[in-house]
Amino acid sequence: ENAGGDEILESLRTIRPGNNFKPKAEMYEKIEVNGSGAHPLFKFLKYKLPYPADDYISLMTNPDYIIWSPVERSDVSWNFEKFLIDKKGQPIIRYGAKYEPIKVADEIAKLIDDDNDGTNAQQIQKACIGNHGSIPQIFQGQGDGDECN
Repeated sequence: ENAGGDEILESLRTIRPGNNFKPKAEMYEKIEVNGSGAHPLFKFLKYKLPYPADDYISLMTNPDYIIWSPVERSDVSWNFEKFLIDKKGQPIIRYGAKYEPIKVADEIAKLIDDDNDGTNAQQIQKACIGNHGSIPQIFQGQGDGDECN
């Protein structure tokens, strides 16, 4: 979305869906997910899961849509990519934009039922390539971010 903050809310209210629509969910500020201004949350997610488990080859089909710099293979290619996070805040698996959200329901249920020993998370994660182990220093309040590149 190219707009931000109040501009998005005004667009929802007047244009799409219109009719004075107001979201019931709390809306937060827009953040960058790729490029030099990427938010630390997305730096962390992309570090732990560098590409979607169901689509590890493509980044974007049309390079004209890449509007950030620098471009990295771990970049989120479209706003419909999904990250599944366990109870402990650890990223388990990353899904591509075309992966149907309903297919994630069983995996979410497994994580909810996990006995805190991580067994179910490990079973889900086995399909995901790119688990780097420990959290890099930048996410522990140290470092300058180079650990994520």
